[in-house]
Amino acid sequence: MLIRGIDNTMIDKKIIRSWFGGLGDNLQHSWMPAAFSKLGYSVYVSNEIPYRNPEIKQFVWGLNPFVDGFTDEPANCGDIPGVLYHDYGLGCIGNWQKVHGIEPTEKYPIVYYLPSWIQNISHKVLVDATSTSGQNIYESEKIRKYLQDHYNKEEIEVCVFSDGISIPMLLLDGYTMRFVGSLNEYADLIHSCKKYVTLHAGGMVLASALKRNKNIDCDCLVTFHPIHINAFNSKHYFFDNINYIWI
Repeated sequence: MLIRGIDNTMIDKKIIRSWFGGLGDNLQHSWMPAAFSKLGYSVYVSNEIPYRNPEIKQFVWGLNPFVDGFTDEPANCGDIPGVLYHDYGLGCIGNWQKVHGIEPTEKYPIVYYLPSWIQNISHKVLVDATSTSGQNIYESEKIRKYLQDHYNKEEIEVCVFSDGISIPMLLLDGYTMRFVGSLNEYADLIHSCKKYVTLHAGGMVLASALKRNKNIDCDCLVTFHPIHINAFNSKHYFFDNINYIWI
């Protein structure tokens, strides 16, 4: 049976799981270790998380000082069967906190990686036109036209990732390509660029987290597909420190 909250009584260990393995899927629960640790729980991360990119484990959880380790024990919090995300009008993170019986105090995801400054991207518009969950949602030509109409081509650099990590929604012929070798480098680039343009994907959630330390100018392109409309209405994977642009 689905429930809308978690009873934290009689539990001394919190084991977090993200049902899906994307960067954003994990980052939406990145507030949990600090919040539960402060309440006296030991905090572990489930080994059952199916990471789309193996670097996510270290980047989101391994660097988190409030994580006590990883375990094969069954998860009891996070996005797991029996726990239902619900919109309490508190924003994405606040809603998850309420569901888990935590007083809502956070608004944004958290990363503990401290990005480095990359000087040669500081005057560029960094574009990430990739998304694993965006298949059959985005129309390539709408993305292409928006970029052409709103940004100078000479300023744009397009992220290119290793095969299989993230799926490109279009091929941006004629643009300068920026090859990204790791999640750390990706965070460095988002932190350093003049403007970051992305789709409704993990990079947007990462930008929301990175904005805790620097006011990154982030435009996120979203569609009128029911998946995006429903997410916007419930504020699931939508954050008020990101500029959302409907195309």
